[in-house]
Amino acid sequence: MRYRAADGRPVSLPVLYAAAEAQYVVLVGDASDKRWWRHFRRPAEVQLCRGGRCRAGLGRVVSPDDPAFGPAAQAYARRHGVLVGLDDRLLVVDLPAAASA
Repeated sequence: MRYRAADGRPVSLPVLYAAAEAQYVVLVGDASDKRWWRHFRRPAEVQLCRGGRCRAGLGRVVSPDDPAFGPAAQAYARRHGVLVGLDDRLLVVDLPAAASA
């Protein structure tokens, strides 16, 4: 995962994700101990790269009170066999229609 921090510096992080239609879902493990995900409290540009191919999208954090949380948590649980708890946060990356095909 790649994005530009608020100060403009590039950030690259290894992440596990689950694909769900035109979205990718990233679990923020131990969210209270991490800061990077706070960049996405408001939607922000992000790239997800795999196998030399990068896809640009718009990432946003969803919390348990967001209607998108349930479907995103289910997609992640199906892919990785990990239950997503109510204290967890998920980064949902929406991909443009052409990029998800």
